[in-house]
Amino acid sequence: MSLRTTDVTRESIASRAADFFERRYGHQPRTVVTCPGRINIIGEHVDYAGGMCLPAAVDRYLAVAAAPAGEIRASSELFPGQDARSSTTDIRPGGGWSDNCLGVLAQLTLEAVPVGMELAVVSDIPPGSGLSSSAAIAVATALVALELAGREMAPYDVARLCRRSENEFLGVPSGLMDQVACVMGREDTALLFHADNEIVETVPLPSEASWLVCESGIVRSLRGGDYADRPAEASRALELARARYRGLRFLTDLDPAEVEDLRLPAPLDRRARHIVGETLRVRLAVACLEAGNLDALGQLIITSHRSLARDCEVSLPELDRLVDIMMEAGCSGARVMGAGFGGSVLGLVAADMAEEAAAVIAERFRPADGPSRRGGGEIHRVRAVRGALD
Repeated sequence: MSLRTTDVTRESIASRAADFFERRYGHQPRTVVTCPGRINIIGEHVDYAGGMCLPAAVDRYLAVAAAPAGEIRASSELFPGQDARSSTTDIRPGGGWSDNCLGVLAQLTLEAVPVGMELAVVSDIPPGSGLSSSAAIAVATALVALELAGREMAPYDVARLCRRSENEFLGVPSGLMDQVACVMGREDTALLFHADNEIVETVPLPSEASWLVCESGIVRSLRGGDYADRPAEASRALELARARYRGLRFLTDLDPAEVEDLRLPAPLDRRARHIVGETLRVRLAVACLEAGNLDALGQLIITSHRSLARDCEVSLPELDRLVDIMMEAGCSGARVMGAGFGGSVLGLVAADMAEEAAAVIAERFRPADGPSRRGGGEIHRVRAVRGALD
């Protein structure tokens, strides 16, 4: 492991995408769109249940270069030899990286947007790391298609379209947080996203705080597997809760005592406990940021991890070990970020301690070998930036 800041800018990755496009297709692109990845400070596994979360777009970028064509062709710098090709009238998933593009284009055909194009994708967002490369590629693809068609779409509508692609084309029952953060992020600011009514508020981030994203080296995928069980379990818990509380909209309308009083069967009791508790932690985290109390915020973040491990059950031994190492290295809080089951751990550390903490983490953490491992990963020091349409 090693600490990695970035010298990749929107301009440099857009230039890279244009160059890659020209090498791949033999002519220049008509347009290039960049999109950032995202972190989620707190509020994990709650957006699909109407909860609150606190994401921020960050300075890891993806770019899509495009030009009109009679069919759909897609190439990725990260996946050489895995080009995709599709007609514009019968777009189907192929099981590869390009499904993130194809699903969005399929949704756009329902809006009468022309989707015949050549696409070239370059990315500084590590896939499967929890920094939301899938949302970034979906958003960037939607925006290049709209630009080529001379059409405009409101930021929320872009986010919703990309979420529909993930839900319906990819079969991933995700919420809207990732897409909202990638589209609507703000410089040096987190977004307080209310998933129940889709309202976004801005929360300034203090310059005294640094955010470390430590890749575990364990690649995870949201398609299939245990992730899909969590939204289903949340839905079942809500169904049982409504038998007791008629008219209940979301589990997050309950307080912790009411959740315990429901006596839901396992594991639904644990899932409901996490969803309600995590949403309360988001509210407290906003208060901590407003007060500049980073120590208290760190405690909320580590409490979030314990709930994700114990009640949501999305952590792994390697992730728990990485959290412990990050805390020992000087982070005031650390937790598994994103869907879990691999990916990355997010750490909050004082800005003047970030490099020292990263050096300790790099020295102590060694991912285990195995079929789902890809080696050491990196430590990313990230900052909040504007989204693709801010």
